[in-house]
Amino acid sequence: MGKILIVGDFKLKSAVPVTAWLFGQRSSIMANFNNIAPHLPKLSNFGWRIDVAISTSTLNRVLEPAIVMEIRLSNGRKETFEVHPSQFHRLRFAVATLLKEMENLEMKSILKN
Repeated sequence: MGKILIVGDFKLKSAVPVTAWLFGQRSSIMANFNNIAPHLPKLSNFGWRIDVAISTSTLNRVLEPAIVMEIRLSNGRKETFEVHPSQFHRLRFAVATLLKEMENLEMKSILKN
């Protein structure tokens, strides 16, 4: 439980019911906050494919793969972008590292209910 700051003639006996009431109202406070807080769009779909250019108008033979990713957001917006395989591997490694760190945090007892 957090620290309680006692100001003036405020007694500890009255601080306990106030904090109990405040923590008891947490769900309604959070619900009201979620109603008024701005929200970012959420990822609704993620698709990817590998494109290999066999030849172009300037080069006879390319054979360079590219990874094309498409994301769709909850607000209907669609973004498509292309990454080089080395960039994709860096992204994959960063996501794997992040997931491992999240797993480690979930294992800590301080975050468990």
